[in-house]
Amino acid sequence: FARSRLELSVELAARAGAQVQGALARTFLGRLELLQGNHDAAREHLERGLELARAAGWTAFVPLPLAFIAEAQRLAGELEVAERTFRTAHAMSQQIGDPCWESLGARGLGLIAAQRGEVDAAMEYLHDASKLCDRFPDTYLWLEAYARDALCAVAASLGDPCASAMIGDLEQLAARTGMRELLARALVHRAALQPDGQVAEVAASLLATIDNPVLAKL
Repeated sequence: FARSRLELSVELAARAGAQVQGALARTFLGRLELLQGNHDAAREHLERGLELARAAGWTAFVPLPLAFIAEAQRLAGELEVAERTFRTAHAMSQQIGDPCWESLGARGLGLIAAQRGEVDAAMEYLHDASKLCDRFPDTYLWLEAYARDALCAVAASLGDPCASAMIGDLEQLAARTGMRELLARALVHRAALQPDGQVAEVAASLLATIDNPVLAKL
């Protein structure tokens, strides 16, 4: 349903020559493809969204598609390119003063540091990413949960003694706001810490209700 609505939004924006709406629709369609593991399609939509945002002079929006492009690059193994793109998005976000977009950039830089084994830098970036959205009362809660998911994944993989508390924070946020996919991911992180089978069973039952092939692999 989400894909069909976003595709319709892309079509209507193009028909009307509405660059701002087109940038929004393309970016969120690209995000959907990214979350479902369709990286080539994601990059195509995100790059077009970035072009439309720049053409419209919508500088305040540019860091969002740019950071998602960087995430697609990271997932494709292009770490050096992804790092440069994330740094650009992160710096722009700081200049604009948008904590949500800044959180997305910090998340990406943290994950790249983790992939390189730079544990201290990774945890510093990821802690920052998970807290930045708290700066204002009306921030983008999905991005906060998205950052917390990355923090929990890295913390759990490192055996961080605070990982359970971090996962609890993600569980509460995702449950309170109805973000079932991120709640499922929190339960997967919990199951990694508590391999007794019970948490894994709950996670599996929730994952089965969500239409995302990436989650099915968990």
